[in-house]
Parts: sequence; structure tokens; C-alpha cells
Amino acid sequence: MKKIFIIFFVKVTLVFTQSNVEIELKNLWSGSQSLYSINSLIMNSFKNSNYGTYLWLYKNDKWSEGYGGLTYMPTNNLQLGAGLGIEDAENPLRLSSMIWLGNKK
Repeated sequence: MKKIFIIFFVKVTLVFTQSNVEIELKNLWSGSQSLYSINSLIMNSFKNSNYGTYLWLYKNDKWSEGYGGLTYMPTNNLQLGAGLGIEDAENPLRLSSMIWLGNKK
């Protein structure tokens, strides 16, 4: 189920040309232990529309989660989003929200 959810949102998000993809690799140290992780944010806007999608993913050796949904941009400096997520937990389904503030140039 997780793979289907992630693949669906990645494909839907990458279909549109106005996309922003960010990937961050981390190596966190805790005492003498090293914890590798990857985190990614994919956002887009539908052409000539105030609507778009977002997908956020996180994975390390012990934990993984992913959230995705639809966004609405009422102004050029504000984007709001709501969607669903899945994570490694006894009850994996989650609700998500997203707020982006910035200068879209």
C-alpha cells in the first residue's frame, strides 16, 4: 500500500511542468552511532491555476513516512495544502497539512 501511495503521488506530481523538487541527504551522529536519512519535498502548480500538489517523504534506518495532497495558492506568497500520509506505525494512516510562504519568482 505504501509503495502504491508514493508512486501515485510521484507520478502525478512529475507530470506537470511547474514542479519544484528538493532532496536532502543527512548523516546524523548520536554518540558513536551514525543515522543516515533522506528527505524530499516535491511541489507543483497546475498551469494557469491556483491549485497544485505536494509530496513529502522521509526515510532512515528505523523510520519512514510520506505525506501528499492538494494545494491552493490564494496569492503569490502563500500556498496552503491538505492531504493524507502513511508512516511506520501501528496505525499508519495520517492527515497532513502544508503552508508555504515565500517569494515565487
